[in-house]
Amino acid sequence: MKNAFKALGIIALAVAIGFSMTVTLASCDDGGGGPAGNPGGSNPGTNPGGNTPSNTAGTMIITGLPTSAYSYGAAVQVYAQGTDISTNDAIGDAYSNDRRVAYTLSGYMDDNVATLVRDQDPPTGTRWTESGSFPVVLTIWDKDNLWDIYVATVSFSNGSATVPFSSFRYLGKF
Repeated sequence: MKNAFKALGIIALAVAIGFSMTVTLASCDDGGGGPAGNPGGSNPGTNPGGNTPSNTAGTMIITGLPTSAYSYGAAVQVYAQGTDISTNDAIGDAYSNDRRVAYTLSGYMDDNVATLVRDQDPPTGTRWTESGSFPVVLTIWDKDNLWDIYVATVSFSNGSATVPFSSFRYLGKF
């Protein structure tokens, strides 16, 4: 029975990531002045103008991302300070318990830039501007539509951070 609840938590996380990918940008402001788009980027519009953020509040830059992140897509979720994200089950529990505080606008990163918005219901597209160390989940899709899950603790200032990919720990495929 316990495994069934863990599986439900993981399924809830998968649904949440899928749902965040479908958030329409019509109701969101990405801070770039004008409609969201992706000129020069490889993933659907999260940051106009490629990988140079037009507004650094709520912007996470990950240096050294693997090629698959550009080819198939990647997303970021930020959880409340002190949240356990050490395993896939823990991530599912954290999501089920509403511990996510921010996520990638429109569900995708633009190259190595994640535009982070507050996790609100309903979604407003308001940039996330918190400071401090937060647990972060990085999801990278692969050619088989599986997700490679990575975790790290990232220090943010005004919702922004630059972090090397090597800081993330691989949890496995989902």
